[in-house]
Amino acid sequence: MSANATNGDDLLAIWGRRAPVLIAVYILALLILRLSFSPFLEVDEAQFVGNVDLRLVYANSHPPLYNWLLRLILELTGWNWSLSTGLLKYALLGLFHFLTWDAARRLGGDRAGLLALAASAFLPQIVWMSVHTLAHSIMVMTGVVALVHAAVLLAEKPSRAAYAWLGAAAALGALAKYNFLLFAVPFVGAILASQRLRSIVYRRDALIAVGVFTVLTAPVAIAAAMDAATSLDRISKLYRADEDLVWYDVPGVGIDGFLSFLTASIAWAGPALLVWTAATWWESRRGELPAPADHALLRALGRPMVASLVIFGLIVLAADMHRVHERYLTPLLATLPIWLAAARPTGRLSGWICAVAGVAYIAALIGFWGMASYGKHRYGYDYEAIAAQVRRVSQQPLPLISPRHDDRANMVLALGWPGASSPQTQPVESRAILFWRGRSKPPMRSAPEGFQPMGEVYTVSTPFRNRREESTVYRFQLIGRPSG
Repeated sequence: MSANATNGDDLLAIWGRRAPVLIAVYILALLILRLSFSPFLEVDEAQFVGNVDLRLVYANSHPPLYNWLLRLILELTGWNWSLSTGLLKYALLGLFHFLTWDAARRLGGDRAGLLALAASAFLPQIVWMSVHTLAHSIMVMTGVVALVHAAVLLAEKPSRAAYAWLGAAAALGALAKYNFLLFAVPFVGAILASQRLRSIVYRRDALIAVGVFTVLTAPVAIAAAMDAATSLDRISKLYRADEDLVWYDVPGVGIDGFLSFLTASIAWAGPALLVWTAATWWESRRGELPAPADHALLRALGRPMVASLVIFGLIVLAADMHRVHERYLTPLLATLPIWLAAARPTGRLSGWICAVAGVAYIAALIGFWGMASYGKHRYGYDYEAIAAQVRRVSQQPLPLISPRHDDRANMVLALGWPGASSPQTQPVESRAILFWRGRSKPPMRSAPEGFQPMGEVYTVSTPFRNRREESTVYRFQLIGRPSG
């Protein structure tokens, strides 16, 4: 290899050691951007308004850890919702990147640590979706990478602290999303199947991990089992037909769902796999492809990804499911950057890959700014102007009902009504305000049974509060149950 290539390798190794600083700068930039846009919430953030009352089971069918952590931060920030949601989401995203870097670095060296971050830049769910939306998905991918990171530490040198971290990492994933188990179970199975790694599980100190995991998750597991209908309600989304694939629907078999699953898998992992396949093919033809890291954990990492995808695909087929979104695959593929960087290292092209990745991260920041500044985004709606009109109809707080949960949540914040600075919103009893977007008729299907209109329909047209030269229309109406 030439001297220039060697210098390039040294430069990548240097930047690989400095990667935590780059991560911190990137996360800080995201948080500053987020706080500059609006005090209101995007669709995934809005689901938590009225749902931070420290229950074990929430109606959104996710485990409760995200809600609990957000409640803690809200209390610390004086119920500043934009700051609290931003702090939690971007702290988790930063932790994901740090653990990805550290696990890859321990497996394949400093260059592998940097290349793992570069690989993440070619995964849309990480480089883009995690920037401007998502909540539980960010937590579960952090939990998955934390689990692998703990296993890497134990493979290096078993210790009680590492076993405690293993139990905590598993609990983080399990309390983020239930589909965490689709990766965790095959991963543990792969470790048990490895002669070089199974001693990690058979040590007496492994009981520390089991104990930590059990203590942290048992109350939620029991509560979820006792209220299975609520805990599993979101599974119904897998049975909603995809209009683009309805022609492939075969009764009793989820062919359309399996095609949706394949499409989601390609959308999730395809760009990174394409870049790595092209780079390694080109370098192998020139005899410049470096040898992969010799670590048993890499085999125990690649197999669970494949196994979890196969299991999920078979479930979709057998259960006749119809639609799989990309975010459902997040825990199955979250460790792909680590595997690519250490098990499929690139050589001369690594510098180019890292440079393009850096551009992708910067583009994500610019895209986030552009979307919030010029798009029809929740950050751009003038909820405060609409709230001023609502107060003219009712000075006293009333429950808000809307077909869109994000509109309802943001109006609660704009009005300062219960839920804005308290764990729950007002329960719907005898009266409420129906609130909807556009000039359509009142969506009474969203109201409780027996509710009827109790006043005129008010229409509010306001310009976007961002740079979009357009107005938005909302309507609202007082509704209730007739007395007597």
